[in-house]
Amino acid sequence: TQLGLYVVAVAASAVFSPLFNALAVVVLPRTMQAEGRVRGALVIARYIRLGVLLSAPVLGLAIVVMPWALPAIFGGSFQLAVRSAQVLVVAALFQGLNAVLGNSLRGLGHPGLPAVAEGVGLVSTVVLLFILIPRLGILGAAIASLVAYGSVVIVQATFVVRVAGVRLGELIR
Repeated sequence: TQLGLYVVAVAASAVFSPLFNALAVVVLPRTMQAEGRVRGALVIARYIRLGVLLSAPVLGLAIVVMPWALPAIFGGSFQLAVRSAQVLVVAALFQGLNAVLGNSLRGLGHPGLPAVAEGVGLVSTVVLLFILIPRLGILGAAIASLVAYGSVVIVQATFVVRVAGVRLGELIR
């Protein structure tokens, strides 16, 4: 039962995949073609901002309508998946950012760094699953995913800043 609920929660959270997959495909050649690493980092920052700007309204709407939409689409017996789906919607935003950042690092000439960041995410996931699932069930699994994807974003953003030789504040602006 728990696995079925979690699968539905994951399916409901897949709303960002097409947007961020498209951005990840576009950012790779644009980063590779940039004149220098600093310009490449500015390209990356533009695509990250675009992804967040386009996805923020969808994120908010998905969280608000999830209590009604998920049971309407999958059936009332899946009401128990709503909270996990809401957490996974936020996690999907980070997962999408990871796709863009990973391809950005590849475009900057560091294809191994996304794997290092994903390794951090893997360790985070395993540790958190052992801690959170016994206490919170599928909500714990969703929280573990959120934290793991967020940690990968932080690691990859740190790599981009170091590789490009810029400050994080410069990229955010």
